[in-house]
Amino acid sequence: MPAAFLFEPTPHTEAAKWLRDKPVVSREVFDTLLPELRARAFLVSGVEDANVAAEIREIVAKLPEGMPWEKAKREIASKLGPWLSSDDDAMKAARARAELILRTHGFQAYQVTAHKIMRAQEDVFPFWQYLSLGDEKVRPAHGALNLKVAPANAPFWHDHSPPWQWGCRCRKVPLMAYEVEEIQAEDKTLPPERQRVMQGAALKLAEQGRMYNAAGQQLDIKSDRQKGKPGGFVFDPDSLALPVSELKDRYDMITWSEFETNSKSLKLDDGRTVWGWLNGEKVKKAKAKTKTKAAKAATPAAAPATPAKPGAAPLVSAALDLSSTGVHQKVAKTAADAIDAVHGDGVLPVSKLAALDIQKLGAYGDYHPITNAIRYAHDGDWPELTVVHEVGHFLDRRALGNGTGFATHQLDTPELQGWWNAIVSSPTFQSITPKKTHSVDKWSYFTSQHEAWARSYAQFIATESGDPILKGCVDRVLACPQPWRQWQEAEFKPIADAMRAVLKSKGWMP
Repeated sequence: MPAAFLFEPTPHTEAAKWLRDKPVVSREVFDTLLPELRARAFLVSGVEDANVAAEIREIVAKLPEGMPWEKAKREIASKLGPWLSSDDDAMKAARARAELILRTHGFQAYQVTAHKIMRAQEDVFPFWQYLSLGDEKVRPAHGALNLKVAPANAPFWHDHSPPWQWGCRCRKVPLMAYEVEEIQAEDKTLPPERQRVMQGAALKLAEQGRMYNAAGQQLDIKSDRQKGKPGGFVFDPDSLALPVSELKDRYDMITWSEFETNSKSLKLDDGRTVWGWLNGEKVKKAKAKTKTKAAKAATPAAAPATPAKPGAAPLVSAALDLSSTGVHQKVAKTAADAIDAVHGDGVLPVSKLAALDIQKLGAYGDYHPITNAIRYAHDGDWPELTVVHEVGHFLDRRALGNGTGFATHQLDTPELQGWWNAIVSSPTFQSITPKKTHSVDKWSYFTSQHEAWARSYAQFIATESGDPILKGCVDRVLACPQPWRQWQEAEFKPIADAMRAVLKSKGWMP
């Protein structure tokens, strides 16, 4: 048995060091980090001066060294004041922000270091117990977890180790096996939902993000990660201890490749790349800078904004480089002109288009989500429609979303949710089955949200622009042996209405 145990939030040099090791990052860098890695960085939203952010980090680091909470709060508030509103409520807002910063980073530091010790002593303390503060500020989900016990190795703790949501003040403590047996003996006459030790079906339910409170009501206790919430709060102490390379298996190839590419080009204020920092590279030489400069993304420069008319959104064609399409540029030009006739876009990186023969390409077309390159088969059955289709993928990832994933995978706006509801309600979409596509893999592909978006976007542009070539392409698709690639005119109307709502919500259509 280890000679000493430390579980209470007392002055702790390791917690202070963990805080000081957090590099100050810009919002741009923070947003490119994988959710599991964001707790390793220090971001103060709205504060552009890296020196000020570093000073705030130092104050937070003094908390586990013994600085009183209220003193730390006052000092942070004084640093934040000039960056907030200048009205009478400025200091009140600064104090509230200071409280949140202390709770978020201070509690993380305590819990990370305590978690490390608890993991090392798991053979002695094989169970952990969740504890809330029990006051009126405790959220229902956190209150329902109070006193609950689960095995230390249960997946439950990956999503519910305090602080598992913004402002969480809860903690967990270790228990020996005999202590858990005593709790079980005390609770044996209680209904399952009131028993403190979670096991069997109750534990499985909690790991899925649900549980019953003492009144028998089912509560949603899903973490932001379980909800798939973009930019949500994620705190998993086990992930924080992992080398970055070991997180690779948790992500698909495209997402990981894009994260690695961006991380190797984005730089921190101390001169390291994000990738170098995450892989243990030490700071070579501190550089004093007045303001954190936004790092440049690992993509070609953004295309110049060329509005179709005063006040209009930039033309999509401004982001499409057709210089490599050669003698087959007319195909791409027809597609680009039709898109411009329907809508504009936000600020986009450049997408380079290339025309190949279908035998060499092996498909009608493709879009590369990291380089943004679009390729199309100039001798395909409907090449103009293919180009619009691939531009649809481009917009889905780079304009609708934040560049790190397809927006249609998140469906985080009412307009996108309305579009997807219209898609899944259509008879054509419902007719896509493994039998028709000959394999489950193809069925998964054709029924995926990003693929449905590109297909419906292509038909929307053909319909709205009235371009005869694109309309002819849609007709050829509908006449082919796999007509479910597009929609019949009558059933496409609600999809078109929903898509129009999406584009209008972005300000791309009047």
